[in-house]
Amino acid sequence: MNDTIAKCSNKKTMIESFENAINEIQVITKDEEDLILKKFNDTYVEYDKEKTLVDIFEEQVEKTPDNIAVVFENEEITYKELNERSNSLARGLREKGVGPEYIVGIMAKRSINMIVGIMAVLKAGGAYLPIDPEYPENRIEYILNNSQSKIILIQGKFKEKIKQKIVICDLEDEELYKHNNNNLSKISSKNNLAYVIYTSGTTGKPKGVMIENKAIVNYVLYAKEQYLNEENMCMPLYTSVSFDLTITSIFTPLISGNKIIIYKDKDIDILMKKVFQSDKNAVIKVTPAHLSLLKDMSNVNKGIKKIIVGGEELKEELSKDISNIFCNEIEIINEYGPTEATVGCIMHKYNYTKKYNNTVLIGKPINNFHIYIVNMKNSMVPIGDIGEICISGDGLARGYLNDEKLTEEKFVDNPYEQGKKMYKTGDLARWLPDGNVEYLGRIDEQVKIRGFRIELGEIDSVIRRIDDVKDVAVIVRENNIGENEINAYIISEDSSIIKTVREELKLYLPEYMIPGKMMIIDGFPLTSNGKLDKKALPEIKEVSGETTYSAPTNPLEEEIVDLWRKMLDIDMIGIDDNFLEVGGHSLIATKMVYKINEIYDIDLSLVEFLTNGLTVRTLSELVEEKLFNSISEEELACMLKEIED
Repeated sequence: MNDTIAKCSNKKTMIESFENAINEIQVITKDEEDLILKKFNDTYVEYDKEKTLVDIFEEQVEKTPDNIAVVFENEEITYKELNERSNSLARGLREKGVGPEYIVGIMAKRSINMIVGIMAVLKAGGAYLPIDPEYPENRIEYILNNSQSKIILIQGKFKEKIKQKIVICDLEDEELYKHNNNNLSKISSKNNLAYVIYTSGTTGKPKGVMIENKAIVNYVLYAKEQYLNEENMCMPLYTSVSFDLTITSIFTPLISGNKIIIYKDKDIDILMKKVFQSDKNAVIKVTPAHLSLLKDMSNVNKGIKKIIVGGEELKEELSKDISNIFCNEIEIINEYGPTEATVGCIMHKYNYTKKYNNTVLIGKPINNFHIYIVNMKNSMVPIGDIGEICISGDGLARGYLNDEKLTEEKFVDNPYEQGKKMYKTGDLARWLPDGNVEYLGRIDEQVKIRGFRIELGEIDSVIRRIDDVKDVAVIVRENNIGENEINAYIISEDSSIIKTVREELKLYLPEYMIPGKMMIIDGFPLTSNGKLDKKALPEIKEVSGETTYSAPTNPLEEEIVDLWRKMLDIDMIGIDDNFLEVGGHSLIATKMVYKINEIYDIDLSLVEFLTNGLTVRTLSELVEEKLFNSISEEELACMLKEIED
């Protein structure tokens, strides 16, 4: 079997290798099995397993009551003030019936009150359910109905997004904070839910992952030890609260006496500049897509000590580039873990002197986690052989909310630890002889786009129910700038169907799940056994007729069209094609703005681009205007004189 590794030059070969392994006699020796179980998985670390997240937060409040806990714009709140304000709100929630296993929604922009709301739900004994206010109303409605939430904490301006009957508590209403502000009596335990996060689901509907107190406590204690192990370290909070990357950024500072700095901006260009250029942030958690923006950024804070990368594969080339920016004096930590394993369960510190196989290793299991790499019969494969990552240990999720069937399918009995469960990730990997795990891809239709976990089946499901769509195939391809992008191929006799599909998708799916490129196709290529041959689907290099093609009319438009072609990987772009409808999204937009500012030496903001420059024609006008405004009076006088002469 070891010889198969060399043959696995692409994902298809790897998956076939894994599927064929069941027909082979995979003999793992007793010595190898002992090595994996007793050495590679020797992760036991003592900690008080009876404590909840609230317990360890309140202990920290006692230690550092006057330390600043959270900073947001011109506001700040100490540990003592945060504790008292959340105690007061928690009492009100208890009066409304919140207690163990009670799920409370929270839909708010990043703010101090959002943090107060989260802590209040936990102190009341309940579990918080984060919902991104940017989600389509249909998705918000489904999540609230599926979770059976009876109460939601909300910022007033988002009330109109709530369609069902539910108790709404406005976090900006000061009446909520007038209850007794002493610590509450404890009514929840380590086995009670702490939070529920919804991720993309194969059935066309998102699924709620249930995380208990013992799981989050195990993770944040490890994160404190590894990431925030000094005093006066700040960590930025800049991503959506519904993204589990924020778990690290919220709770690790709050149990270590350190500080959260909240960033408000929606403009990712301004946001990432503030995060990376601030001299306050010592530890930053990012996705590889966010990290790639750092390469083009000037005045980066060289005082950043650690960058934790999660959500997607971390490429060796990107890691090397970032390490070089910091003169190889920064820790780049690759953290692997699905939401079902409480944020992170495997970790590796990038070593700039080491040669990797294009992708940085995901590393070794963290405290109190056990990792198994198994075949299709859930039997361990030999070291070096390809198998599926299965996860067990203290940080494992309880399962999926109100979905026993899926829970039983994914959380199976652990054959190596009696009475324990293990989670089948669907990720392919292999053990290396030194106990590190090398990630090799996915078995199924799940992908990562800009750090978000996506089931392609959910996108497929929405498109299929549209009238005039006869069939659809949704795939992910790597574009010419090294990013994964979603492509959709649609069989339909309606030549304008793509516009309809795009509008329908916006009603049900978040922006990051909407295919960047779509194509109407007559039929799908099939393999010899009658299955869809995804590799034979044509690359989408042209816009599918959503606008009439208009050619560039001047040299500036020609230059910008050429830039769009390269960044969007599309052969033909008209000057009236909309950036967001030809494969553009926020990260490509950010890179586009950087490039335009560099080429023309202007100061174009991402907001200006997304507001007034989404076509080549309007973007050219913006660039032209900024170029003109940058001309000094003396230069203008000289130009006018030349014209007169």
